[in-house]
Amino acid sequence: MKKTGKEMNDENLMKFSVICRYRDDGTGALRSEGMPELEVGPPIAFGGRAGTWCPAQLLLAALESCSMLTFMRIAGKKKLPVKSYKVSASCYARIEKGNVEFESIDLLIETSLPSESYKDLAGECFDEAEAACPVRKALSCSVTSAFVMTFEDRPSRKCCDEPGK
Repeated sequence: MKKTGKEMNDENLMKFSVICRYRDDGTGALRSEGMPELEVGPPIAFGGRAGTWCPAQLLLAALESCSMLTFMRIAGKKKLPVKSYKVSASCYARIEKGNVEFESIDLLIETSLPSESYKDLAGECFDEAEAACPVRKALSCSVTSAFVMTFEDRPSRKCCDEPGK
């Protein structure tokens, strides 16, 4: 039997808790201590309504925010002067035997740096962040990333690195 976090008594173990309560209107309310309530519901394709987050969007948001925070933590440690960072994600899912299955997620990560002299260091940070992101490691579907860098000293120049290259 797998031990729970409480039973493991590991000082490095973190616990994150969220409660989701069903509402009569077909939506749910996500709550976590000290956080504002978040309304969730099915995607519009499954009868959901505009203005509510669906589970796929929450999954993408978790992956995007984890990717960003992991990259920025590593960049800070390595003294990479990131001027801006943006990540966009798309999830591809299909219905198989009445169940929705996620096939893949694509991430487009765009960052701006002061000069092209930081290109190699940014690539190292990107590779390390991909390997370290706990949300990414928890996913069973394929996740691919494109990393686009722009440089303030050469605003018209873009550089795109594929992960691990």
